[in-house]
Amino acid sequence: MLRVFLKELENKEEKILDSSGASRVYFYKNSENVYQVYNDKSIADMIANFMVHLVEEKSISTKIILRKSFGRPKKDNDDKYEKTINIKPFEYIAPFNFYVNNLNLICWKKINTINSIKKDDKRKNFIIQNLEKLLYDISKALTVLHQKGKVHGDCRLDNIGFLNNFMLFDFDSMVNVTQLEKNYDYDYKTFLQSIEFHADLKIENINSIGSAILYAKKNKNMTYEQAHNYLETLNIITDEWDI
Repeated sequence: MLRVFLKELENKEEKILDSSGASRVYFYKNSENVYQVYNDKSIADMIANFMVHLVEEKSISTKIILRKSFGRPKKDNDDKYEKTINIKPFEYIAPFNFYVNNLNLICWKKINTINSIKKDDKRKNFIIQNLEKLLYDISKALTVLHQKGKVHGDCRLDNIGFLNNFMLFDFDSMVNVTQLEKNYDYDYKTFLQSIEFHADLKIENINSIGSAILYAKKNKNMTYEQAHNYLETLNIITDEWDI
């Protein structure tokens, strides 16, 4: 019955992939959507309810505070930067379309995936070339989750895709932070370990949006404000990778 339902939705040639054994993902040729069917209804309900909440909330506000010396500034002219930003969740999280409750099915908007770059050397170069934006965008995605008390639980490059921005997907392992012995840093640790594995880059001290701005500031020899503006206008470089 499920397969009939899906074929009626798209009536296209289908591809089916397993997602860590917790769900099956249905792709249809020339479709703008992806259909994920979960084995466990409680997981499907949890993810769908969270996504519906984000749809209703529309944006998440967070404050960035950066300065040379932590604690009270020693001098009035200390290099410091404070700014409140509003994050639109589905610019950095795979866009949620709808949930079919009785089928444990979530429909997502299809996005490109880093894993779609099949050759290891091309994937590595893609990551290196887009590293600053990757760090910044996924920090935004994790900020959305963490402010809502959620840990993604599997923040690897395997679960990161992109449209205009890099986006986090595959929420099968998402839990409330109180359900894990690990804190929010676990997501960043997993993320940075995945970058090291795929791109042979050891990145340290990325644990927030502010730290991603600091990383760009140091790389480009900019002020905090210049680095932030630079990241906000940065585009993903894809032309060379035939995506």
